[in-house]
Amino acid sequence: MRHLYAWTETEIDQLRLDFLRGLSIKAIARSMDRTPTSVNKALSRFHIRTPRIFKQRQSIPENPSNPSKRRKHLFDKNSNHSLSWTPFSVVLEWLKNQGNEVMLSAGQYYIGRRPHTAMQVVMFANKMRNEQGLDIFLVENLTW
Repeated sequence: MRHLYAWTETEIDQLRLDFLRGLSIKAIARSMDRTPTSVNKALSRFHIRTPRIFKQRQSIPENPSNPSKRRKHLFDKNSNHSLSWTPFSVVLEWLKNQGNEVMLSAGQYYIGRRPHTAMQVVMFANKMRNEQGLDIFLVENLTW
């Protein structure tokens, strides 16, 4: 395993894609020849994952009025990946068409009977899409 090596832009892009596809931290670490701890820390360091909140649960609003200023582009201009933003409502509709019961109550989304934040809903949908061999959803203000 690689130790004490800086993350390259290509590795950060790959980390971002793998995380948005719903791969586990261990699977990402194996594929990138990194430790699970380094992958976990990189997800926070590079603002790929929202910070964990332990004392109180907060949900991410569907359309925040002030998007993150740290993120300018998901991929650089030289990347081979195409960028196509999907509205969050399309993700919800897709989940419903897949046979999932999706409801909004008290600021949280419920898939079945489990509460989820908007980001967790997107990750759930992307995991399903990845398993089906479909492209993942990139939702503006939720994925970056």
